[in-house]
Amino acid sequence: MIENAKIEIIMATTTEALDKKMKFLKPAFQKLKKHGIKIRISASGEIQDIKRISTELGILIRPIKVRTRFYIIDREQILFMLTQEVATENDVGVWINSKYFALALANLYDIAYSN
Repeated sequence: MIENAKIEIIMATTTEALDKKMKFLKPAFQKLKKHGIKIRISASGEIQDIKRISTELGILIRPIKVRTRFYIIDREQILFMLTQEVATENDVGVWINSKYFALALANLYDIAYSN
């Protein structure tokens, strides 16, 4: 899903989830950045962890207080994680392919991200 982005990736996640997926995310983000894909990430967790991960990925990560995990790709697709588990084998999510809903959620994210 992330690797197929053509315009933008929006992520709201946790530092634990970012750490667990670092081996996949780092090369994927490097490739996407080379192609001009906009990547915006917000994460809950300790500030020092957010700064460390931000430096490692080379992407600004804004801290958030809400412990949530969702991804919006190109304002067309959404992946919501339904549990707080960050262990891959226990993750449960819903993938929604709805331009209308993805755009509405992305617009709400834009408002929160800019504040």
